[in-house]
Amino acid sequence: ARSHAVPLPVLAAVVWNGNRFQLPEAPERRTDMPQAQLLDGAALQRGAERAGLSVDEARRTLPGQVEATAALLRALRDERRAGGTVQAADLVLVSWFSELRAFARETGTREERLQVAYADEVVATIERGLSVRVGQEQLVVPRQQVGLGDEVRSLDQALASLPGAPTTVLVDSTPNQSARSGVPVDTIVIHDTEGGWSGALSTMKNPANEVSAHYLVRSSDGLVFRLVPEERKAWHAGTCWNNRSVGVEHEGFAAQGFAWYTEEMYAASAKLTSWIADKWGIPKDRDHFKAHSELTANACNDHSDPGRFWNWDHYMALVRAGGTLAPPEPPSQRVAAPPGTLLAASADALFTPVQPWRALDTRGGGFLVGGVPYTAALGVPGDCQAALVNLTVTVPQSAGWLSAGPSATSAASNLNFTPGQTVANAAVSAVGAGGTLTFLSSASTHLVADVQGVFGPSGAGYEPRSPVRALDTRDGSGRLEAGGVRAVSLAGLIPPGSVAVALNLTVVSPDQGGYATVFACGNPLPGTSTVNFEAGQVVANFAASALGQSDGICIFSSAATDLVVDVQGSFRGNAGLRLLASAPVRVLDTRDGTGGWLGRLEADQEIDLGASIPGLPADARALALNVTVTEPASDGWLSVSPCAAPPSPLTSNVNFTAGATVPNLVFATLDGAQRTCVRASSRLHLVVDAFGAFH
Repeated sequence: ARSHAVPLPVLAAVVWNGNRFQLPEAPERRTDMPQAQLLDGAALQRGAERAGLSVDEARRTLPGQVEATAALLRALRDERRAGGTVQAADLVLVSWFSELRAFARETGTREERLQVAYADEVVATIERGLSVRVGQEQLVVPRQQVGLGDEVRSLDQALASLPGAPTTVLVDSTPNQSARSGVPVDTIVIHDTEGGWSGALSTMKNPANEVSAHYLVRSSDGLVFRLVPEERKAWHAGTCWNNRSVGVEHEGFAAQGFAWYTEEMYAASAKLTSWIADKWGIPKDRDHFKAHSELTANACNDHSDPGRFWNWDHYMALVRAGGTLAPPEPPSQRVAAPPGTLLAASADALFTPVQPWRALDTRGGGFLVGGVPYTAALGVPGDCQAALVNLTVTVPQSAGWLSAGPSATSAASNLNFTPGQTVANAAVSAVGAGGTLTFLSSASTHLVADVQGVFGPSGAGYEPRSPVRALDTRDGSGRLEAGGVRAVSLAGLIPPGSVAVALNLTVVSPDQGGYATVFACGNPLPGTSTVNFEAGQVVANFAASALGQSDGICIFSSAATDLVVDVQGSFRGNAGLRLLASAPVRVLDTRDGTGGWLGRLEADQEIDLGASIPGLPADARALALNVTVTEPASDGWLSVSPCAAPPSPLTSNVNFTAGATVPNLVFATLDGAQRTCVRASSRLHLVVDAFGAFH
């Protein structure tokens, strides 16, 4: 931005609206839509030449795309001013509206009103502000008022609304349509545009492209455009399917659907397609609502949209409900309900990582009976004060929760589960007499417990840090193949001489169900698991692993999957922090106000924990917490980090789907005021239980 004298908010918003700062992966199969608002063709060549880049570099790399975009914006600015000199007016955001319109024209948007609408959408992004991960860094652009006044001509004024529609539908048109041949309409086909909405509209309105859809849904606000009446045939799914279907395009890229498929888009699309289904008598099920990629007949299907990030369960639930979301609850508020008190249940203890061993597996005979405590010996040394254990519930008879502690407790929980589910979560707990843990489950279930480490009078002290991402295979390093092992170097992320690392492992979109295991490189693969998953899930779990060769850890997966590793801290020497394990205690529950917050947290709302917890040692620098998300409004993530860290951390601790209850263990680093902050991408209830402090 600086080198081309383009205001950072303008450049960032243009790139965000064009590709969400991610180059789309090459589609496995063809899509009808071009990558609208990404530089290509003549616009790419012009921007690359102005930036001094090769066309290939500007096309294939994200830095090249960004710089060529900045160069093109500058060229359009100089062209309009016919002077080519940088002036003070260049810093005035509103003065760039004409260049934004011209940029839309250069990148393929033909109609003037769509050029204006594109520029207006970029301005709306500037006024909302941006906080987005770019590679391994966070780009934060504070919201700014642009002050367009009457310069924008609203599409609402240029286009009429569709009468009787259940959501805002603007009526547009395209010559790319034809008459149906009398075959009943029985299918609704879901697409994505592989680009921005204004470019997609231009593409579908251009007769040379011979492509269209009945409707297009915008990502940012769910605004819908109708291009073809349902009574006529749109050209969206090949001759085999066009005659019997209604096609609905959604703005975005399948490979980056997590950044484009918003709740506003889901809700508007579901209202629309539920209404269409009622009119045509189409059953609201997955046999009649199809992804473009699911259409049979090879001659008519060489597509891959809307891709793996489209949340079909959530979408179909909305469709069956008529697209109506639950009425909004009042925002969360401060209340006078203090958290529980940390009560020491052990002496100060240092950590020793171990080659994980299986301490309990009830599948060999017997099971936990709901409501009945079950005590098991862990096989730990006699001087063990506390243990780090990975707990896996499998085949529970009903939904419920499980707690682990030196004695039976229902005051806190470590795991939540649904009937028949296999789910894992790590737990750190003081041990009972004889090195035992006592488990209490609200429902009858099998339980597996794997010991990952022990806390005692000797070992290594904990060194907390702000969370940092050590691995993300989605960045181009490649998925881990089934049965493969990925080595992860932690050099530069943890202090030299560390013997173990505390981390969060996230499995993303595995090809099939299975498990993943973290272990020290060079050691044998243990017969234990860290994360259990089903096909397509995004699921995380905490682990503390000994370090292997070259200060790294290794990860095995039984199924092909993407992996994300976030480092929370490390263990080194005996001068680090010692764990003071406590009796399990609930320190926050937004459902009843425990901890001072009542009501669901809003998306992106930050709340702080730590300093207000009674019994917290004055020198505490980290907390052992079990963080549970429940009743989230949409798919998303939650992160825990020191409050003094940037407002949008690059890392996550919990990943969840709409409506699910998901826990995870976190070694939460405290800032200088003994605070740690929690932030989530979705509206949700939050439950936090404490199991000790590092001091």
